[in-house]
Amino acid sequence: MTFEDFFPKLEQELDRLAPGHRLAFSAACCQRALANLNAYAKETRAIDVAPVRQALKEVWEFIEGTRPVLDVEQLRQACEDELPPPHDGHLSASAASNAIQMMDLLLQQALDPQVWLSREIAGWAEANVDGYLQAGPESVEDLKMLQQHPLMQRELRRQELDLDWLKSQRALNRENLETLRSRAISDGGSLDFTPWVVP
Repeated sequence: MTFEDFFPKLEQELDRLAPGHRLAFSAACCQRALANLNAYAKETRAIDVAPVRQALKEVWEFIEGTRPVLDVEQLRQACEDELPPPHDGHLSASAASNAIQMMDLLLQQALDPQVWLSREIAGWAEANVDGYLQAGPESVEDLKMLQQHPLMQRELRRQELDLDWLKSQRALNRENLETLRSRAISDGGSLDFTPWVVP
C-alpha cells in the first residue's frame, strides 16, 4: 500500500466520522509523533517537551469531555515556543519540528473540527516518515522503495487501523480513548524513528 493508494480511502473515512472521532484520529497521529520530539529533546536538550505534552493531554481530555474548554491560543504559543532552532542540522530536528506543526493543526481542529485538518495531520505524518527515510542514515532514494519501507508501511497501517477502530466506536469516553492513546505509545510510536537510527 502507498500513501497515494490510501489517501482516497482516508478522505472518505474521515468525512464519515463524527467531529470528535476525527479529532481523536488526529490526536493519535500527534501522540505517535511525540516520540521524535522526545528523542530530539533528550539528545540535544534544546527544547522542553513538557508544554507540548501538556497541550496534547488537554486535547485528549477535551475529546473525552472532562475538559470543557481549551485555551487554544495559549497552548499553540506554548508549543510554538518549543520549535527547534532554525537550520538545526540534527537528524531528529525536522521530525521534532513536524511534530509541533502537527500539534498546531490539532489545536486548530479542536476549535474548528474540519475534515481537512485531520487530512493535513495524516499527510504530515506520512511526510515525516518520507523526509526521514530520504535524509536518514540509510538514505532511500528510490521512491518505490521508500513507499514500501517498513517504517512507511507501519505508519499507513496504523492510520488505517485507527480509522477502522474509530468507526466501530459509537461514542468516545475515557476508557476507549485510553485504548487509542496507549496503542500509539505502546507500539513504540509509529513515528518513532529511533529504532531505525544506526549509531
